[in-house]
Amino acid sequence: MKLTIKDLRKEYINGARENFVALDSLNLEVAAGEFVSVLGPSGCGKSTLLEIIAGLQARSSGEISIDGLAIEKRQSHLAIVFQQYGLFPWLTVQKNIEYGLKIRGIARKTRNEISRQHIEMVNLNGFEKFYPHELSGGMQQRVALARALANSPDILLLDEPFAALDAQTREICQRELLNLWKQTGVTIVFVTHDVGEAIFLSDRVVVMSKCPGAIKDLIPIEIERPRDFKVRLGESFRKTELHVRLLLSENGKKTLDPESECRHE
Repeated sequence: MKLTIKDLRKEYINGARENFVALDSLNLEVAAGEFVSVLGPSGCGKSTLLEIIAGLQARSSGEISIDGLAIEKRQSHLAIVFQQYGLFPWLTVQKNIEYGLKIRGIARKTRNEISRQHIEMVNLNGFEKFYPHELSGGMQQRVALARALANSPDILLLDEPFAALDAQTREICQRELLNLWKQTGVTIVFVTHDVGEAIFLSDRVVVMSKCPGAIKDLIPIEIERPRDFKVRLGESFRKTELHVRLLLSENGKKTLDPESECRHE
């Protein structure tokens, strides 16, 4: 397995107040080149999980490994993209994409070659010298994806990257993400609130429950690739979507029960 998570627990210590357990006994394996999406109710720890994998938060206990090695020894093999694009406003598209390469000490000529390849990969030819404020939201997100992929990560972590986009732009970005995944073979863990998006993109969908966050179900998506948006009209897609929505609905009912509510969430 490319990514292995064993008995992951994240507990926030609130001093005199009762502690809050965000994640508990979470186990997940992701194969090399697999596309896995994570769904769940607000507050179930989806983003926390991604940030722990990325090394942005410390775990309380448990093990995380990449290719059998502890995550601490493989952190450079990860890249993360957030909903907020995180582009440097004073840098052009090309310079934003080259930023990580420059930090790593990659020679300028090599940086230029890599950035040109990735600009072409995300269909932004002609926009190399543009600044972020001169681009649409969808274009900015493509720059963020290109910047992440330019560093050749083994695993790409995506935290609701298309949530701020309008429906049409979101569909375009979904198709482009699948093209990038096919071209690079990168392993993807994708957090989203959109059930249809998760099913359309993924090999498997992880459905999480909350209080504390844990995996409720792992659903294989048995829809042939390549996929276009016509698959959303198919019986397999609709059955899978109904199944996932019922699971999420059960989560929602549980959170309405005062005895099962999380404290200090």
